[in-house]
Amino acid sequence: MAQDTSHMQNPFIVGERIYLRPLEPAQDNHLYSTWMNDEEIRRYFSIYPTSDTRGKERLELLYKDGKHII
Repeated sequence: MAQDTSHMQNPFIVGERIYLRPLEPAQDNHLYSTWMNDEEIRRYFSIYPTSDTRGKERLELLYKDGKHII
């Protein structure tokens, strides 16, 4: 039986209790910045802590280039 995805925003991968969707620069920049400022996450990336503004700029750049899954 097909799952109803009408309430989901741009679902990419859909599971029974969760779905993944692309990050949207206009609404997810704070979430992205929060992740990139988290010490446990940052240890796996070559990045420095960031502000919401810089996070939004980075997210927009990744979104526009079409080469990254974000």
